[in-house]
Parts: sequence; C-alpha cells; structure tokens
Amino acid sequence: MYLNPQERQALRDASIGGIVAIRQLVAQLKQVNPQAFHTEQTLATRMFFHGPPPSTPCKGYVGITRDSRIAPVPGDTPRERPLFIDSQTTAS
Repeated sequence: MYLNPQERQALRDASIGGIVAIRQLVAQLKQVNPQAFHTEQTLATRMFFHGPPPSTPCKGYVGITRDSRIAPVPGDTPRERPLFIDSQTTAS
C-alpha cells in the first residue's frame, strides 16, 4: 500500500513547517494508513542500495556503505567496495 496523492501532498505541505510538522503528520498517517509504512519485519526483508545504519534491519545491500561515501583523500588508493552484502551472514 502507498500513500495516496492527498497524503503525499499533505507531506509536501508539512515540509514547509519543518521536521516537527512532518513528524506530526507522519504519526497521523501511520494511524490512518499503517500499510504505507515499513515495520521492523518488512525492513528485514528489504534490499538497500546503500548500506543502512546498523540499527536498521535489512536483508542486505548492494553498492557502498554509508561510511565509504566520504569523498576520497587526494592520493588515496581506491578501495574495493562490496557488490552485495547479506546482513544475515555478516551480523555479529
């Protein structure tokens, strides 16, 4: 399920009021349309392009980790980056 066009517009409108207004609206939307939001269980089945923060459950990610997105230092040797990380096998 997704947010309907009116709910999406409400989020755009709330963005004018800043993060507090957005959070208040999201709390309301979660009550009327909970299927439009991920839960811990649904996040655990998702693949991400960039590695999410360690506290975010996921199935894995493709691409680079958040830490490796830092601009390279001149003269630094580029490091190989993972193509796929399966969080099930890398969990410590």
